[in-house]
Order: sequence, then C-alpha cells, then structure tokens
Amino acid sequence: MYAPNGAGALGTRIVIYEREAKPGRLRVVAVIEKENVPYTRPKILWLPDRVLLQVPGSVGTAVLNEEELFAWRGDRWVVLDTTSWLDDLERRLPGYSAWWGVFPITGR
Repeated sequence: MYAPNGAGALGTRIVIYEREAKPGRLRVVAVIEKENVPYTRPKILWLPDRVLLQVPGSVGTAVLNEEELFAWRGDRWVVLDTTSWLDDLERRLPGYSAWWGVFPITGR
C-alpha cells in the first residue's frame, strides 16, 4: 500500500515478474497501480484453449471486480481487455448496466 501523490487515499502497487531463460534474470510482465483496490495472490489458470494469468482484485461491499487479466501468447503475457464489453452492453441495452459482481472467469 502507498499514498499516491501524498494523498490520503491508499493505493496498491503490484509488480509481476517472470524468469527469463538466462539464470538469475527477471523480466517485468506488468505494473499494476490503483487507488483503493486490494489485490490477492495472482493465479495461473490452465484452460483447455489458453493459459491466463489472473490478478484478482475487488472493492467495496458490492464486490466490484477490479481484476487484471493476461493471456499467454507466443512467448509473453499480453494484457486482456476486461472492461470494453461494459460500453457495448450500454449501447445494446440503453438504460441498463452491470455495476457489480461480474467475474467472468470464476463465475462468482
């Protein structure tokens, strides 16, 4: 936890590393930095058609999903867009939205 820009709100900063082929070398996969989002331990999800790296995070009593999701493509982790479908939902169903409790991978 840290205080961004000296502000009163606490934030979370996570740096995810992976080992490179050379012994003793690490490569930064991602730096995640958000205010007021507690994250839990990252998980590797072995699905039938892909491998995902999930960094679970949620906020508030409404369990707002703030997870970060990466897919293994070729020889590296690629950030997946997990939020643009919300804009599409609003466009397709005007007046409706998904505010909380949406966890597409875990089905929570």
